[in-house]
Amino acid sequence: MQHEIVRSKGYTCLAHVTTYKNYEELLKTPNSAIHTIYDRYMNKVAVRGVYSYCDINFNEPFRVCPGDFPGVYLSLVHDIDEFSKSDVVLIFPLEMLQQNNWHFNIVDRCGAIGYDTYFPETIAQSPHIDDIHDYYTKEAYIGNEVIFHHSIPLQNSSHVIIGGTMTANPMYNLKLNLKLTRNCVFYSDKFYSGVDVNYYCQDGIITTSDAFYIDLMRRELPAEFKHLCDGTKSKIDMEQAIMNCHVDLFTYLHVQNQSRTI
Repeated sequence: MQHEIVRSKGYTCLAHVTTYKNYEELLKTPNSAIHTIYDRYMNKVAVRGVYSYCDINFNEPFRVCPGDFPGVYLSLVHDIDEFSKSDVVLIFPLEMLQQNNWHFNIVDRCGAIGYDTYFPETIAQSPHIDDIHDYYTKEAYIGNEVIFHHSIPLQNSSHVIIGGTMTANPMYNLKLNLKLTRNCVFYSDKFYSGVDVNYYCQDGIITTSDAFYIDLMRRELPAEFKHLCDGTKSKIDMEQAIMNCHVDLFTYLHVQNQSRTI
């Protein structure tokens, strides 16, 4: 099981960092959930999170934009003390990873999929946290990210840390949706604007190649759209082909994926 594999890598739980104000608003949101950007748009939830939450214009049609992958951002935790200075931290059990709707980046890259990205079926290949720390000793390790592709109910949170004090979540009742599907069709990492950190798997490299992104899209696009990869030679070519299909596939596939499971 994925959660047992991740625990063997040195992690103990998942964490979502937010603010006091946002936590109060989250408790009021439909179904009390941490929503993806699409669900926030649909429910008109005007909450801007601490990490990777883009502002939304509710007066315009929804569109997936380059930058942050449109999901819910958590971190795999190996040392809970790292979050001691955060306003509010929602703690989730590793069992959440039994669902198939996430991907994991060794280093925070705003959800962009790269050489150090792992999925439920490849998570066993990820390195142990000790090996990651050994590799990044010469530069600041900015932390990892787990991006869930659907909204996360607050009842799945086992504990909450507020002002450094951890308490059990009284509404905790872990309910997993094992039918969730993932959609990793997204813009390339050329839009990443964060801290430039070498890839663990590609020493000295900070961005993916054109071939990597085209091959990723060939793997992730539904069968009827794989032909868009033919003849593309760069990340820009691939993005243009996806965006200029008869529909904007970035948005279309994301919305379809969300709508099937809400």
